Amino acid sequence: MGGCCSSPDDGRHSLTPRTKRDKERQIKTWQASGIISVRSAGHKELPEEVRTALRNARVLDAAGNNLQSIPDWVLEASSLKRLLLQSNALRHLPSGLSQLRSLRVLNLASNALTHLPDLQGLVLLQVLTLSQNHLEEVDPSIGCLTALTQLDVSGNKLTRLPPNLGKCVALTEVLASDNRLVEVPTELGRLQKLQTLNLERNSLAVIPPAVLVGCICLQTLLLQGNPLTSEQLAATEGYADYEQRRQRKYDKVLATNVLTSGFTEAIDRDVAVT
Repeated sequence: MGGCCSSPDDGRHSLTPRTKRDKERQIKTWQASGIISVRSAGHKELPEEVRTALRNARVLDAAGNNLQSIPDWVLEASSLKRLLLQSNALRHLPSGLSQLRSLRVLNLASNALTHLPDLQGLVLLQVLTLSQNHLEEVDPSIGCLTALTQLDVSGNKLTRLPPNLGKCVALTEVLASDNRLVEVPTELGRLQKLQTLNLERNSLAVIPPAVLVGCICLQTLLLQGNPLTSEQLAATEGYADYEQRRQRKYDKVLATNVLTSGFTEAIDRDVAVT
């Protein structure tokens, strides 16, 4: 899910203005392009000139700074589609975050978040990246994100995924490795478009049959680093159908490799467990 949230520009909009004239020129550039970038500029708070250019902005890229909070005036950006805040020091988010109803991509990876605000207004959100934070739970309002296709909550302190995640029916990828998960909600079996489920390095002793049976497009299931044996998994209802899908995917990959660039040994067994 990280490639989907890369910088929207090549750095030409990210120069730090020094004089009043420079600031005015920068604001005009941001307004003309719809892209505001202050990436990796050492900011501890968003510059005021960002607010000036924000009204019709489509992208706000403030990744790689030292931001500890996001001002409420960011919520005025009703046209914002991509909000990139990864690699900062954010401890909390504005309570009105769901006002950003045009948002498609929200990247909050590598911060210090311990909880999330209500998300239910983000009905157009497609990509949500929350990896490498300190989250102990995911707000149940995530179930309202029916356009969400990619969710990354890896590297947190989660012991459970919210059952409401099963309402995110557009999901194709869920990454939840390196947490403290002790169970997987059966409601995930409702995700009929889910193709990839990464649960590596958790504390899972069982995968609910409902997930293997209901996730009819699931092709990649990653379970290494859990107290679950391959024999136990193979005995789970729905595993045989999953294994057939997994094998078909790899047969297709191998055939493509042979036809385009020759055979390469680049396939691991998705369902490997300890």
